[in-house]
Amino acid sequence: MSKKSLVLVVVFVSVALVISVGFALRMRVVSHQIPSLPPPPKGVVYELPVVDDSLPIDAYEKRAEQEPGALAFNALAQAYYRLGKRNGKQENFEKAKILVARSLAEQSSENKAARALSIRLLQAEHEFERSLEKIAEFEKDFPSAEVASTLKITALVALGRSGEALAIANAIVAALPTSGAFVLAGSVAEEAGDARRAVALLSTAIEDEEPGEAAALTFPRAVLGRLYLRRGQLEDARVCLESALKIDAEDVMSLRLLAHLEALEGNYRAAEQALVKAIGVYSDADIFVQLSRVKRLLGDPRQAADMLRTAESTFREDLAKSHYGHRLQMAQMLLERKTQESAKEAATVARDDLASRGHPFVKIVLARALVESGAASMAREVLDPVLASSFENPSLFLVAGKIARAEKNDSEANRFFERATAMNSNYRENCEYCPLF
Repeated sequence: MSKKSLVLVVVFVSVALVISVGFALRMRVVSHQIPSLPPPPKGVVYELPVVDDSLPIDAYEKRAEQEPGALAFNALAQAYYRLGKRNGKQENFEKAKILVARSLAEQSSENKAARALSIRLLQAEHEFERSLEKIAEFEKDFPSAEVASTLKITALVALGRSGEALAIANAIVAALPTSGAFVLAGSVAEEAGDARRAVALLSTAIEDEEPGEAAALTFPRAVLGRLYLRRGQLEDARVCLESALKIDAEDVMSLRLLAHLEALEGNYRAAEQALVKAIGVYSDADIFVQLSRVKRLLGDPRQAADMLRTAESTFREDLAKSHYGHRLQMAQMLLERKTQESAKEAATVARDDLASRGHPFVKIVLARALVESGAASMAREVLDPVLASSFENPSLFLVAGKIARAEKNDSEANRFFERATAMNSNYRENCEYCPLF
Protein backbone atom coordinates (compact mmCIF):
# COMPACT_ATOMS: atom_id res chain seq x y z
CA MET A 1 0.00 0.00 0.00
CA SER A 2 1.34 3.45 -0.89
CA LYS A 3 2.27 6.11 1.65
CA LYS A 4 -0.84 7.97 0.56
CA SER A 5 -2.88 4.91 1.52
CA LEU A 6 -1.16 4.79 4.90
CA VAL A 7 -2.19 8.37 5.53
CA LEU A 8 -5.77 7.50 4.55
CA VAL A 9 -5.70 4.91 7.31
CA VAL A 10 -4.79 7.63 9.79
CA VAL A 11 -7.86 9.66 8.76
CA PHE A 12 -9.96 6.76 9.99
CA VAL A 13 -9.00 7.46 13.57
CA SER A 14 -10.56 10.94 13.54
CA VAL A 15 -13.96 9.47 13.63
CA ALA A 16 -13.03 6.64 15.29
CA LEU A 17 -11.96 8.62 17.05
CA VAL A 18 -12.64 9.97 17.36
CA ILE A 19 -12.92 10.98 18.49
CA SER A 20 -13.67 7.58 21.91
CA VAL A 21 -16.57 6.09 24.25
CA GLY A 22 -27.25 -4.11 25.66
CA PHE A 23 -28.04 -3.51 28.86
CA ALA A 24 -29.69 -6.72 30.03
CA LEU A 25 -29.97 -6.23 33.75
CA ARG A 26 -31.70 -9.55 33.92
CA MET A 27 -28.88 -11.33 32.05
CA ARG A 28 -26.41 -13.42 33.98
CA VAL A 29 -23.16 -11.50 34.51
CA VAL A 30 -20.27 -13.82 35.24
CA SER A 31 -17.51 -12.47 37.48
CA HIS A 32 -14.18 -13.60 36.11
CA GLN A 33 -10.60 -12.49 35.71
CA ILE A 34 -9.89 -11.38 32.14
CA PRO A 35 -6.53 -12.65 30.82
CA SER A 36 -3.91 -10.02 30.05
CA LEU A 37 -3.29 -9.03 26.46
CA PRO A 38 0.05 -10.05 24.89
CA PRO A 39 2.87 -7.50 25.39
CA PRO A 40 3.73 -4.96 22.68
CA PRO A 41 6.04 -6.10 19.85
CA LYS A 42 9.77 -5.33 19.92
CA GLY A 43 9.32 -3.06 16.91
CA VAL A 44 7.13 -0.69 18.93
CA VAL A 45 10.34 1.26 19.66
CA TYR A 46 10.85 2.92 16.28
CA GLU A 47 14.37 3.18 14.85
CA LEU A 48 13.82 4.06 11.17
CA PRO A 49 13.74 7.62 9.79
CA VAL A 50 10.54 9.65 9.80
CA VAL A 51 9.56 11.24 6.49
CA ASP A 52 7.54 14.45 6.30
CA ASP A 53 7.10 15.78 2.77
CA SER A 54 4.18 18.12 3.53
CA LEU A 55 4.51 21.82 2.72
CA PRO A 56 3.41 24.87 4.73
CA ILE A 57 -0.16 25.83 3.87
CA ASP A 58 0.96 29.15 2.36
CA ALA A 59 2.89 27.20 -0.28
CA TYR A 60 -0.36 25.53 -1.37
CA GLU A 61 -2.15 28.88 -1.31
CA LYS A 62 0.54 30.43 -3.52
CA ARG A 63 0.25 27.61 -6.00
CA ALA A 64 -3.54 27.99 -6.15
CA GLU A 65 -3.13 31.71 -6.85
CA GLN A 66 -0.46 31.25 -9.54
CA GLU A 67 -1.93 28.16 -11.21
CA PRO A 68 -5.64 28.07 -10.39
CA GLY A 69 -7.28 24.81 -11.33
CA ALA A 70 -8.68 21.54 -10.01
CA LEU A 71 -5.31 20.08 -8.95
CA ALA A 72 -4.19 23.19 -7.07
CA PHE A 73 -7.58 23.58 -5.38
CA ASN A 74 -7.52 19.92 -4.34
CA ALA A 75 -4.06 20.24 -2.81
CA LEU A 76 -5.05 23.35 -0.86
CA ALA A 77 -8.33 21.77 0.25
CA GLN A 78 -6.45 18.71 1.55
CA ALA A 79 -4.03 21.00 3.39
CA TYR A 80 -6.88 22.87 5.10
CA TYR A 81 -8.62 19.59 5.95
CA ARG A 82 -5.43 18.22 7.58
CA LEU A 83 -4.97 21.50 9.44
CA GLY A 84 -8.55 21.31 10.71
CA LYS A 85 -8.01 17.77 11.96
CA ARG A 86 -4.84 18.89 13.71
CA ASN A 87 -5.96 22.13 15.37
CA GLY A 88 -9.74 21.56 15.62
CA LYS A 89 -10.64 24.92 14.05
CA GLN A 90 -13.85 24.57 12.09
CA GLU A 91 -13.06 27.40 9.71
CA ASN A 92 -10.42 25.17 8.15
CA PHE A 93 -13.08 22.60 7.25
CA GLU A 94 -15.24 25.34 5.79
CA LYS A 95 -12.34 26.58 3.64
CA ALA A 96 -11.73 23.01 2.48
CA LYS A 97 -15.41 22.66 1.55
CA ILE A 98 -15.30 25.85 -0.57
CA LEU A 99 -12.13 24.70 -2.34
CA VAL A 100 -13.61 21.27 -3.08
CA ALA A 101 -16.60 22.98 -4.71
CA ARG A 102 -14.25 25.12 -6.82
CA SER A 103 -12.27 22.04 -7.84
CA LEU A 104 -15.41 20.15 -8.87
CA ALA A 105 -16.59 23.21 -10.82
CA GLU A 106 -13.31 23.14 -12.75
CA GLN A 107 -13.41 19.38 -13.32
CA SER A 108 -16.57 17.50 -12.43
CA SER A 109 -15.64 14.13 -13.96
CA GLU A 110 -12.64 12.00 -12.96
CA ASN A 111 -11.98 14.30 -10.00
CA LYS A 112 -11.46 11.47 -7.54
CA ALA A 113 -9.53 13.50 -4.95
CA ALA A 114 -12.21 16.18 -4.63
CA ARG A 115 -15.02 13.61 -4.46
CA ALA A 116 -13.24 11.68 -1.71
CA LEU A 117 -12.52 14.80 0.31
CA SER A 118 -16.14 15.93 0.02
CA ILE A 119 -17.11 12.62 1.67
CA ARG A 120 -14.57 13.14 4.45
CA LEU A 121 -16.07 16.56 5.10
CA LEU A 122 -19.54 15.03 5.36
CA GLN A 123 -18.16 12.62 7.94
CA ALA A 124 -16.55 15.50 9.83
CA GLU A 125 -20.10 16.89 10.12
CA HIS A 126 -21.30 13.45 11.35
CA GLU A 127 -23.42 12.96 8.22
CA PHE A 128 -22.50 9.28 8.15
CA GLU A 129 -25.62 7.87 6.50
CA ARG A 130 -25.39 10.49 3.79
CA SER A 131 -21.69 9.74 3.36
CA LEU A 132 -22.54 6.07 2.70
CA GLU A 133 -24.83 7.19 -0.12
CA LYS A 134 -22.03 9.28 -1.60
CA ILE A 135 -19.56 6.41 -1.20
CA ALA A 136 -21.88 4.15 -3.21
CA GLU A 137 -21.89 6.72 -6.01
CA PHE A 138 -18.11 7.10 -5.71
CA GLU A 139 -17.58 3.34 -6.02
CA LYS A 140 -19.64 3.23 -9.23
CA ASP A 141 -17.47 5.95 -10.79
CA PHE A 142 -14.16 4.73 -9.35
CA PRO A 143 -14.56 0.97 -8.76
CA SER A 144 -10.86 0.31 -8.07
CA ALA A 145 -10.26 3.22 -5.65
CA GLU A 146 -8.83 1.96 -2.34
CA VAL A 147 -10.01 5.07 -0.53
CA ALA A 148 -13.65 4.01 -0.89
CA SER A 149 -13.13 1.11 1.52
CA THR A 150 -11.48 3.35 4.12
CA LEU A 151 -14.31 5.88 3.86
CA LYS A 152 -16.92 3.15 4.19
CA ILE A 153 -15.19 1.68 7.25
CA THR A 154 -15.14 5.11 8.91
CA ALA A 155 -18.89 5.54 8.39
CA LEU A 156 -19.79 2.01 9.49
CA VAL A 157 -17.77 2.22 12.70
CA ALA A 158 -19.34 5.57 13.57
CA LEU A 159 -22.80 4.10 12.99
CA GLY A 160 -22.05 1.21 15.33
CA ARG A 161 -21.84 -1.34 12.51
CA SER A 162 -18.35 -2.53 13.43
CA GLY A 163 -18.98 -6.09 12.27
CA GLU A 164 -19.55 -4.91 8.70
CA ALA A 165 -16.53 -2.62 8.95
CA LEU A 166 -14.35 -5.48 10.19
CA ALA A 167 -15.40 -7.71 7.27
CA ILE A 168 -14.24 -5.02 4.83
CA ALA A 169 -10.98 -4.47 6.72
CA ASN A 170 -10.26 -8.22 6.83
CA ALA A 171 -10.87 -8.45 3.08
CA ILE A 172 -8.32 -5.67 2.54
CA VAL A 173 -5.75 -7.56 4.63
CA ALA A 174 -6.39 -10.77 2.68
CA ALA A 175 -6.03 -9.00 -0.67
CA LEU A 176 -3.11 -6.74 0.22
CA PRO A 177 -1.36 -7.66 3.52
CA THR A 178 0.60 -4.44 4.03
CA SER A 179 1.43 -2.53 7.19
CA GLY A 180 -1.29 0.02 6.42
CA ALA A 181 -3.90 -2.70 5.92
CA PHE A 182 -2.99 -4.31 9.25
CA VAL A 183 -3.30 -0.95 11.03
CA LEU A 184 -6.74 -0.43 9.54
CA ALA A 185 -7.95 -3.94 10.44
CA GLY A 186 -6.46 -3.69 13.93
CA SER A 187 -8.22 -0.39 14.59
CA VAL A 188 -11.56 -1.84 13.49
CA ALA A 189 -11.02 -5.03 15.51
CA GLU A 190 -10.63 -2.86 18.60
CA GLU A 191 -13.93 -1.14 17.81
CA ALA A 192 -15.57 -4.55 17.32
CA GLY A 193 -14.45 -5.65 20.79
CA ASP A 194 -11.85 -8.21 19.68
CA ALA A 195 -8.91 -6.88 21.68
CA ARG A 196 -6.65 -9.89 21.13
CA ARG A 197 -7.03 -9.78 17.36
CA ALA A 198 -6.49 -6.01 17.45
CA VAL A 199 -3.20 -6.47 19.33
CA ALA A 200 -2.07 -9.15 16.87
CA LEU A 201 -2.90 -7.04 13.81
CA LEU A 202 -1.37 -3.84 15.17
CA SER A 203 1.74 -5.70 16.28
CA THR A 204 2.13 -7.15 12.79
CA ALA A 205 1.72 -3.68 11.30
CA ILE A 206 4.41 -2.25 13.57
CA GLU A 207 6.85 -5.11 12.90
CA ASP A 208 6.36 -4.79 9.12
CA GLU A 209 6.35 -0.99 8.81
CA GLU A 210 8.77 0.97 6.64
CA PRO A 211 10.01 4.56 6.92
CA GLY A 212 7.02 6.86 6.62
CA GLU A 213 5.24 9.98 7.81
CA ALA A 214 4.99 10.54 11.54
CA ALA A 215 1.18 10.30 11.59
CA ALA A 216 1.22 6.85 9.98
CA LEU A 217 3.82 5.67 12.51
CA THR A 218 2.36 7.11 15.71
CA PHE A 219 -1.21 5.98 15.09
CA PRO A 220 -0.77 2.19 15.53
CA ARG A 221 1.29 2.79 18.69
CA ALA A 222 -1.36 5.13 20.11
CA VAL A 223 -4.19 2.67 19.36
CA LEU A 224 -2.18 -0.19 20.88
CA GLY A 225 -1.45 1.98 23.92
CA ARG A 226 -5.15 2.75 24.26
CA LEU A 227 -5.98 -0.95 24.21
CA TYR A 228 -3.53 -1.64 27.03
CA LEU A 229 -4.76 1.39 28.92
CA ARG A 230 -8.37 0.22 28.77
CA ARG A 231 -7.28 -3.17 30.09
CA GLY A 232 -5.26 -1.65 32.93
CA GLN A 233 -1.90 -2.86 31.53
CA LEU A 234 -0.29 0.45 32.30
CA GLU A 235 3.34 -0.54 31.78
CA ASP A 236 2.61 -1.86 28.28
CA ALA A 237 0.55 1.24 27.55
CA ARG A 238 3.41 3.49 28.62
CA VAL A 239 5.88 1.70 26.33
CA CYS A 240 3.59 2.25 23.32
CA LEU A 241 2.69 5.86 24.08
CA GLU A 242 6.22 6.98 24.91
CA SER A 243 7.40 5.31 21.70
CA ALA A 244 4.77 7.22 19.71
CA LEU A 245 5.87 10.49 21.32
CA LYS A 246 9.50 9.82 20.43
CA ILE A 247 8.38 9.77 16.81
CA ASP A 248 6.18 12.86 17.15
CA ALA A 249 6.41 14.72 20.45
CA GLU A 250 3.27 16.69 19.53
CA ASP A 251 0.98 13.77 18.69
CA VAL A 252 -2.21 14.86 20.45
CA MET A 253 -3.81 11.42 20.67
CA SER A 254 -0.73 9.99 22.40
CA LEU A 255 -0.41 12.99 24.74
CA ARG A 256 -4.04 12.68 25.84
CA LEU A 257 -3.75 8.95 26.41
CA LEU A 258 -0.51 9.46 28.34
CA ALA A 259 -2.36 11.99 30.50
CA HIS A 260 -5.02 9.34 31.23
CA LEU A 261 -2.25 6.91 32.19
CA GLU A 262 -0.51 9.40 34.49
CA ALA A 263 -3.80 10.29 36.18
CA LEU A 264 -4.65 6.62 36.72
CA GLU A 265 -1.26 6.20 38.41
CA GLY A 266 -1.82 9.31 40.54
CA ASN A 267 0.78 11.39 38.70
CA TYR A 268 -1.50 14.39 38.31
CA ARG A 269 1.22 16.96 37.60
CA ALA A 270 2.58 14.80 34.77
CA ALA A 271 -0.97 14.43 33.43
CA GLU A 272 -1.41 18.21 33.58
CA GLN A 273 1.84 18.77 31.67
CA ALA A 274 0.85 16.36 28.91
CA LEU A 275 -2.53 18.06 28.47
CA VAL A 276 -1.07 21.57 28.45
CA LYS A 277 1.29 20.44 25.71
CA ALA A 278 -1.62 18.92 23.76
CA ILE A 279 -3.61 22.16 24.03
CA GLY A 280 -0.61 24.01 22.62
CA VAL A 281 -0.89 21.88 19.49
CA TYR A 282 -4.64 21.40 19.25
CA SER A 283 -6.74 23.83 21.27
CA ASP A 284 -9.80 21.58 21.44
CA ALA A 285 -12.46 22.15 24.08
CA ASP A 286 -12.55 18.44 24.89
CA ILE A 287 -8.94 18.62 26.10
CA PHE A 288 -9.97 21.42 28.48
CA VAL A 289 -12.59 19.04 29.92
CA GLN A 290 -9.91 16.40 30.48
CA LEU A 291 -7.62 19.02 32.04
CA SER A 292 -10.49 20.14 34.29
CA ARG A 293 -10.68 16.63 35.76
CA VAL A 294 -6.96 16.69 36.47
CA LYS A 295 -7.17 20.17 38.04
CA ARG A 296 -9.90 18.89 40.35
CA LEU A 297 -7.70 15.96 41.37
CA LEU A 298 -4.87 18.43 42.04
CA GLY A 299 -7.13 20.19 44.53
CA ASP A 300 -7.78 23.26 42.40
CA PRO A 301 -11.60 23.44 42.02
CA ARG A 302 -11.53 27.07 40.86
CA GLN A 303 -9.31 26.34 37.85
CA ALA A 304 -11.26 23.14 37.19
CA ALA A 305 -14.47 25.20 36.99
CA ASP A 306 -12.76 27.77 34.74
CA MET A 307 -11.68 25.00 32.37
CA LEU A 308 -15.24 23.67 32.17
CA ARG A 309 -16.61 27.15 31.46
CA THR A 310 -14.06 27.60 28.66
CA ALA A 311 -15.02 24.25 27.16
CA GLU A 312 -18.76 24.90 27.48
CA SER A 313 -18.49 28.28 25.77
CA THR A 314 -16.61 26.73 22.85
CA PHE A 315 -18.95 23.76 22.51
CA ARG A 316 -22.07 25.95 22.50
CA GLU A 317 -20.57 28.38 20.00
CA ASP A 318 -19.47 25.57 17.67
CA LEU A 319 -22.79 23.76 17.80
CA ALA A 320 -24.68 26.99 17.17
CA LYS A 321 -22.85 27.77 13.95
CA SER A 322 -21.93 24.39 12.44
CA HIS A 323 -22.38 20.63 12.46
CA TYR A 324 -18.80 19.55 13.08
CA GLY A 325 -19.08 17.04 15.90
CA HIS A 326 -18.68 17.98 19.58
CA ARG A 327 -22.12 16.82 20.76
CA LEU A 328 -20.73 13.78 22.54
CA GLN A 329 -17.92 15.85 24.06
CA MET A 330 -20.39 18.48 25.24
CA ALA A 331 -22.54 15.81 26.86
CA GLN A 332 -19.50 14.50 28.74
CA MET A 333 -18.60 18.04 29.79
CA LEU A 334 -22.10 18.57 31.18
CA LEU A 335 -21.82 15.36 33.19
CA GLU A 336 -18.69 16.77 34.85
CA ARG A 337 -20.95 19.31 36.60
CA LYS A 338 -22.57 16.44 38.53
CA THR A 339 -26.02 18.02 38.82
CA GLN A 340 -29.31 16.49 37.75
CA GLU A 341 -30.12 19.52 35.61
CA SER A 342 -26.83 19.21 33.69
CA ALA A 343 -27.36 15.47 33.34
CA LYS A 344 -30.76 16.09 31.73
CA GLU A 345 -29.20 18.47 29.21
CA ALA A 346 -26.39 15.97 28.61
CA ALA A 347 -29.00 13.33 27.78
CA THR A 348 -30.64 15.66 25.26
CA VAL A 349 -27.32 16.44 23.58
CA ALA A 350 -26.21 12.79 23.53
CA ARG A 351 -29.57 11.74 22.08
CA ASP A 352 -29.08 14.26 19.28
CA ASP A 353 -25.68 12.70 18.58
CA LEU A 354 -27.17 9.22 18.61
CA ALA A 355 -29.52 10.28 15.81
CA SER A 356 -26.52 10.55 13.47
CA ARG A 357 -24.31 7.71 14.74
CA GLY A 358 -24.94 4.61 16.79
CA HIS A 359 -21.44 4.10 18.14
CA PRO A 360 -21.35 2.26 21.51
CA PHE A 361 -19.66 5.19 23.26
CA VAL A 362 -22.55 7.48 22.34
CA LYS A 363 -24.95 4.99 23.95
CA ILE A 364 -22.73 4.67 27.03
CA VAL A 365 -22.65 8.44 27.55
CA LEU A 366 -26.40 8.73 26.92
CA ALA A 367 -27.12 5.91 29.38
CA ARG A 368 -24.94 7.55 32.02
CA ALA A 369 -26.71 10.88 31.49
CA LEU A 370 -30.11 9.23 31.78
CA VAL A 371 -29.34 7.33 34.99
CA GLU A 372 -27.80 10.43 36.57
CA SER A 373 -30.91 12.43 35.65
CA GLY A 374 -33.15 9.86 37.34
CA ALA A 375 -34.27 7.87 34.29
CA ALA A 376 -32.71 4.47 35.05
CA SER A 377 -35.21 2.42 33.04
CA MET A 378 -34.58 4.49 29.92
CA ALA A 379 -30.84 4.15 30.48
CA ARG A 380 -31.24 0.37 30.65
CA GLU A 381 -33.02 0.35 27.28
CA VAL A 382 -30.26 2.40 25.67
CA LEU A 383 -27.44 0.21 27.01
CA ASP A 384 -29.13 -3.13 26.31
CA PRO A 385 -27.80 -3.52 22.73
CA VAL A 386 -24.25 -2.63 23.78
CA LEU A 387 -24.08 -5.27 26.52
CA ALA A 388 -25.59 -7.80 24.13
CA SER A 389 -22.83 -7.08 21.59
CA SER A 390 -19.15 -8.05 21.59
CA PHE A 391 -18.10 -4.53 22.61
CA GLU A 392 -16.15 -4.48 25.87
CA ASN A 393 -14.92 -1.53 27.87
CA PRO A 394 -14.63 -0.97 31.63
CA SER A 395 -16.72 2.22 31.26
CA LEU A 396 -19.56 0.13 29.87
CA PHE A 397 -19.69 -2.05 32.97
CA LEU A 398 -19.38 0.92 35.33
CA VAL A 399 -22.41 2.59 33.78
CA ALA A 400 -24.28 -0.73 33.81
CA GLY A 401 -23.50 -1.02 37.51
CA LYS A 402 -24.77 2.50 38.18
CA ILE A 403 -28.06 1.66 36.48
CA ALA A 404 -28.48 -1.55 38.45
CA ARG A 405 -27.70 0.33 41.67
CA ALA A 406 -30.30 2.99 40.81
CA GLU A 407 -32.87 0.23 40.30
CA LYS A 408 -31.89 -1.18 43.72
CA ASN A 409 -30.60 -4.39 42.19
CA ASP A 410 -27.46 -4.47 44.33
CA SER A 411 -26.33 -7.99 43.48
CA GLU A 412 -26.49 -7.21 39.76
CA ALA A 413 -24.71 -3.89 40.33
CA ASN A 414 -21.90 -5.57 42.25
CA ARG A 415 -21.38 -8.11 39.50
CA PHE A 416 -21.12 -5.35 36.89
CA PHE A 417 -18.64 -3.41 39.01
CA GLU A 418 -16.63 -6.61 39.47
CA ARG A 419 -16.65 -7.05 35.69
CA ALA A 420 -15.26 -3.54 35.23
CA THR A 421 -12.55 -4.14 37.83
CA ALA A 422 -11.64 -7.50 36.28
CA MET A 423 -11.05 -5.72 32.98
CA ASN A 424 -9.19 -2.78 34.53
CA SER A 425 -8.38 -2.72 38.25
CA ASN A 426 -8.51 1.09 38.25
CA TYR A 427 -12.24 1.05 37.43
CA ARG A 428 -14.28 0.61 40.59
CA GLU A 429 -17.54 1.97 41.90
CA ASN A 430 -17.05 5.62 42.93
CA CYS A 431 -13.45 5.61 41.65
CA GLU A 432 -11.81 9.05 41.63
CA TYR A 433 -10.68 8.96 38.00
CA CYS A 434 -12.55 6.64 35.62
CA PRO A 435 -12.73 8.43 32.27
CA LEU A 436 -14.89 7.26 29.37
CA PHE A 437 -12.42 6.83 26.51
